[in-house]
Amino acid sequence: MKKLLPRPSLLLGSLFFLNAHAASTLNVLTYSSLLDKGGLGEVILKEASKKKMTVHFTTSKDFAGILGTLRKLKREDKLNSLDLVLGINEAHYKAALSEQLLKEGSVYEEASFSFLANKELLPEKSWPKTWLDVKKVLKNKILVQDPRTSEVGLTWLLNKNLKLEDLKKLPKKIFPNWSSSFEAFETGLAPVIWTYSTSAAYFECSNDPKAKKYANIPLPEYPKDKNFIAYVDKGLAPTKESQVFFKLILSKEVQSEIWQKNWMFPALFSLTPSSAPPCYSKVWFPRDAKEVEALSSKELLNRLDQWSL
Repeated sequence: MKKLLPRPSLLLGSLFFLNAHAASTLNVLTYSSLLDKGGLGEVILKEASKKKMTVHFTTSKDFAGILGTLRKLKREDKLNSLDLVLGINEAHYKAALSEQLLKEGSVYEEASFSFLANKELLPEKSWPKTWLDVKKVLKNKILVQDPRTSEVGLTWLLNKNLKLEDLKKLPKKIFPNWSSSFEAFETGLAPVIWTYSTSAAYFECSNDPKAKKYANIPLPEYPKDKNFIAYVDKGLAPTKESQVFFKLILSKEVQSEIWQKNWMFPALFSLTPSSAPPCYSKVWFPRDAKEVEALSSKELLNRLDQWSL
């Protein structure tokens, strides 16, 4: 599977530069898959180049690392080394706001999540039709991700359709990140994986033969999550360059590329399928996806502690 599928684990210190002759450098903390070859990062850099901007991207080591990096820089009194954060998940975004690490930002992309099934290993006739069926049919048949290090895993933990006890007992195996879980899924370790609902679209849009055997399991009220762009709270008003970059990320030029460059739902179009590429219409998506449970920083830490017990 290509790395362009959304959200592989993040790597520390990936740096990208653009237009070295511009007046100043904009420092942006993000996630590594944004910078993959052929990914959304290339689109952003191309559009930034038109505005004579220098963009320096830094990525954290994993999903939780964006918030962790912000906290570390604040402890070291180096928070002013960053200008913006791009792609912080809603739970961590709210924590960063409460800790005065970030200023109010904006949603720039959304994701819905679902069970992706290998139809050769789990025929459609045996698929669960309700969340009650999930507990009966899919026990020890699901691959999930650690909610402490994975955005996908966190939505599993915050999924209000199942109790914490079920969330812990149902999986066949828990992986440290999304990439390792999907690799195991493709080897046939289990017939079902908890993943981005756009994983099915990736195969369809790529004309991959696997599109015939992988499909989302239709269930009501799958969870959805948001990723934000926000200014770093340095006690100063955002610079002009920061404001230009902020608007650039929310522009039609960048937003329209998110569908097939980042395999997420652009905030400009939200979850409405009418603006999606035609290949998206060939796969099922959770149209009635619900926001993940909103928790305070303290409540989230408590839930993660309960998961670890």
